[in-house]
Amino acid sequence: MNVIDTTLRGETRARIQGRGLSKKYVTKNGITHALNDVSIDIHPGEMVVLLGPSGCGKTTLLRSIAGLEQPQDGEISINGDIVYSAARRHWVPPELRGVSMVFQSYALWPHMSVIENISFPLRSRRVEKARAHKRAGEVMEAVGLSGMGDRLPSQLSGGQQQRVALARAIAAESHVVLFDEPLSNVDAKVRDQIRREIVSLQRQLGFAGLYVTHDQLEAGALADTLVVMDHGKVVQIGPPSKVYDAPNNRYVANFMGPSNETKGKVVEAKDLVTANTPWGVVSGTLRSGKVSAGDMVEVMLRPESCRLSREPVDRPNAWQCTIERQTFMGAFVELQLDVAGPEGAFQLFALAPKYSFSEGESAWIKVAPQAMWVFA
Repeated sequence: MNVIDTTLRGETRARIQGRGLSKKYVTKNGITHALNDVSIDIHPGEMVVLLGPSGCGKTTLLRSIAGLEQPQDGEISINGDIVYSAARRHWVPPELRGVSMVFQSYALWPHMSVIENISFPLRSRRVEKARAHKRAGEVMEAVGLSGMGDRLPSQLSGGQQQRVALARAIAAESHVVLFDEPLSNVDAKVRDQIRREIVSLQRQLGFAGLYVTHDQLEAGALADTLVVMDHGKVVQIGPPSKVYDAPNNRYVANFMGPSNETKGKVVEAKDLVTANTPWGVVSGTLRSGKVSAGDMVEVMLRPESCRLSREPVDRPNAWQCTIERQTFMGAFVELQLDVAGPEGAFQLFALAPKYSFSEGESAWIKVAPQAMWVFA
């Protein structure tokens, strides 16, 4: 990748702070909280990804920071300057906040060439044309648009248009770049390529990034810090690996990836929780709440946590099974397993290396207690 001018790495470094942000709507079904007392910090050089399903509040939070929506409570500061405060009745318009934004819909000027679109933020600030075009050319090369400066957006593919939108945000020399699900309209291969370009540019330039997505894989690939939202609230913050491996609650566990689930009744609650379930007696790690003997719990395990063996296993969390179906998934195979449990047959899904087993073959499943999650 071409090395571009790292103007952003000056003494003034980006930082976003949001405190107590709330926004609600009155609907025919009552009050809907788009944001419910949300606080967030984005440090210089950090990429924070907001993750959650539609309606969880992630886009409202992004647009509030951009100045495209106004919360009803709380405070937002960018680079130490307060850009919104409910208590002070202070609001700075979007164009004065010093942020760039990459939209899902590209939002390119159809009558402008590629280089004119990319240099537009600089030209609007009355930067001399030659300097603006030089900057635009550097960024175009960095995102794979060399030689396309004279084309119109209509002459580009969807992936190329999204690269133009990304280049425009980078060329603007903002210390903060906001991404509103920018890759949802491009195909998988282009999405992977642009994702890598975003990571590389962000690390090279050191801007603070806030990225909205509902795609767990995209979030994991981009985020330094992952923020999972639900019904206007932040429910967990942390590195992607920690959020995936140690979810705070069942909602986060479910949203972060596929899982096997069942209900159970606690037999014993010590360092590990032992419970009677339709799978049999299981032993697992309590992930949320407090439980004691007799309480009902939810039990979950990831498909990749299942270890399969052809040799009999005599230990907790082990079952004999039959491989009913194998689904080729590229680097691995998804297995549908039929298991005979104390309350009748049940099914589990597991992930295994390719071609390890055959359909109809018998095997043993074993799951470590640390990988068997129990939620109150």
